Amino acid sequence: MDGTIDPRADYIAQLATHLGREWPSIVAARNAAGEVSELLSRSLTERFGAFASGDVDVIAFGSLARQEWTSGSDVDWTLLIDGEATPDHRILARDVRDAIAGTQYQGKNLPLPGAEGIFGNMAFSHDVIHHIGGQADTNKNTTQRVL
Repeated sequence: MDGTIDPRADYIAQLATHLGREWPSIVAARNAAGEVSELLSRSLTERFGAFASGDVDVIAFGSLARQEWTSGSDVDWTLLIDGEATPDHRILARDVRDAIAGTQYQGKNLPLPGAEGIFGNMAFSHDVIHHIGGQADTNKNTTQRVL
């Protein structure tokens, strides 16, 4: 991901052109989100290279994923695991958290998500896909699935 927006899918730019308007705050937030996404991608790749297995990925949510990054944003992320959990996954999630927290943007460390536990940890694809609406579905699971 290089942080750029496909002009054909950039509905904000199309609307601005159609209306003859400019929204510098929206443009700045989109540009910042692209910069932070690229920075995180480089940082995580430099630190971890390719993950040891193909069953994990780091997923971003929130203002970063919506391309609405501002100075008050934090990095909402999840280590998505598509397979059986191993002790290495917990270590990897901690290392990802540390890598994100140690990444600087505009001279400041990137802030981690809130302590509620919905983001900044592990999620399992089986739970996200198979626990829809039943008793085993949770607020955390629903939120991650929707986002």
